[in-house]
Amino acid sequence: MNSRQIHTIAILFLLCLFQFYSLLPAFYGSELVGDDHSIHMAEISQLVQSLQVGDWNFWNAGANAGYPSAYYYQALPQMVTAAAINLLSPTFSFLEIYKFSLLIFVILFPLSVYFSIRYYAQNRNAALFAAVIVPIVHSNINWGIGYDGIFSYGLFTQAWACFFIPLSMLANSRYIS
Repeated sequence: MNSRQIHTIAILFLLCLFQFYSLLPAFYGSELVGDDHSIHMAEISQLVQSLQVGDWNFWNAGANAGYPSAYYYQALPQMVTAAAINLLSPTFSFLEIYKFSLLIFVILFPLSVYFSIRYYAQNRNAALFAAVIVPIVHSNINWGIGYDGIFSYGLFTQAWACFFIPLSMLANSRYIS
């Protein structure tokens, strides 16, 4: 590895460390505040129970007089979190796993942006600049990519989408090209 690559890795590591440090208060304490967090946690709890008993219909009888969990909403983030809870529940609590599954994608968001731009545009400086800017980007839009959407409105799946959208755009652009 040359010194430029080492500097890039160091900067990306520091960016992720900055994200982790800024989100550290969310790891402690009680339930996250935000409109939809309680809905997501209830839905994940239902999916945990469905997975435990082998109910692959994922029908949530306790929500709105019945609700097909994996039909109307983005099921992958909730399903992965439910599977992690089933696997790790003796060691970690429901809330710890929920918080981790939400915050890990926010922490690693600069990496997603860097690798997507780096491999699409082949420009290290542009990719690094974008990765540096991403942690401080906030929008006034309630449903945007800033912390306000995740913590004020409880957009659990938004954190996952922010992480995976640059990677999916990269994959799609390579497929189309």
